[in-house]
Amino acid sequence: MADSDDPKKQPPNAFDPDFLAGLGDRDDPPGALEAEMDGEWFVETDSTGGFALYRSWQSRIHGHRPVALFSRLEDALLAAAVRSAAGRDPLFVQDTEPTADGYFLLRALLDPLRPPAVVGALSHREDSMLAALNLAAWLARHPQALALILEAGGQTVIQMVGEILHFRLARARKA
Repeated sequence: MADSDDPKKQPPNAFDPDFLAGLGDRDDPPGALEAEMDGEWFVETDSTGGFALYRSWQSRIHGHRPVALFSRLEDALLAAAVRSAAGRDPLFVQDTEPTADGYFLLRALLDPLRPPAVVGALSHREDSMLAALNLAAWLARHPQALALILEAGGQTVIQMVGEILHFRLARARKA
């Protein structure tokens, strides 16, 4: 599913092309992946009728190449929702040695001088659970991403989420 636009067309840039070309000789610092993945992402219909994923300031008409192409809108919306999370350092890590309670689940703190805090334990080493938990923690802090996921879920899911939230929040107020 390739976009037929001219791949040689370069998007506008405030820096001189010779300066940018010279940067190609340098290695990126360790945090560059986070910068590459970060941003608000949006979906635009591409020239083939598919759905392209771009950063908020990018567009096909300005010569940008999409970071991803999809044939279904729902899949593109999900990718837009989780793209920024993919480059983040994990918030949760699992201890490498088991205890009587299992493998401690540690939550990294924002203060690098303090060690991670134990927030629970998993009975086994569970890399997929850890990845899902880190994604969920990121999504819980990013309303734009949650909105994209709801949009991808469609009208029925949006309506049901509204009902569930109303029920849960009303119940919490009574408690």
